[in-house]
Amino acid sequence: MDDLQQSLSSKKKVLRWFITRGSVSFVVGLIVFLWTLPSLLNGANRAKEMEAQTMVRTIANAQASYFLSEQSFTNNVSNLDIISRNLLKQNKLGTSTYNYSISRPNNFIVQINAWSKKIEQWPRINIRNYIGFVWSEQKTTYIKICTQVQALPVVPDSYYFPIGMSPSCPEDYQELK
Repeated sequence: MDDLQQSLSSKKKVLRWFITRGSVSFVVGLIVFLWTLPSLLNGANRAKEMEAQTMVRTIANAQASYFLSEQSFTNNVSNLDIISRNLLKQNKLGTSTYNYSISRPNNFIVQINAWSKKIEQWPRINIRNYIGFVWSEQKTTYIKICTQVQALPVVPDSYYFPIGMSPSCPEDYQELK
């Protein structure tokens, strides 16, 4: 009988040891998870931003190619032959994360905007906007891609540049290399 009680007592001690260590491990794991959560969310936002950066760069390159063959830029996205049907709905360009637009301040400059569809969810969804410029000077096309320095919930403006003046990034944006 003593052996049975001693065996049960030692099993209870082992069980108590696992319970206390397990709850401590759980609490430590939870703290580590909560501590790393912001960086995980930041990584997801950066992936979304890469989508917009890639799309603006792709549209800018397609505009440059179009200009070389047609001697003008286009506002019609379907003329660019790069957009899949999933991105183009009712001649509007967009994804689940970003809206895109193309504008022509004049015949020698085209502006591509990418802005978050989640503006109303800012600052929880904190992703930056992008602007691309494509312009022509003396039969040469140039491309400049700009990103917001800090993510703010605004739609990019259309910028006007006089003929002969190269576009520059707006005040709250920086050029991507």
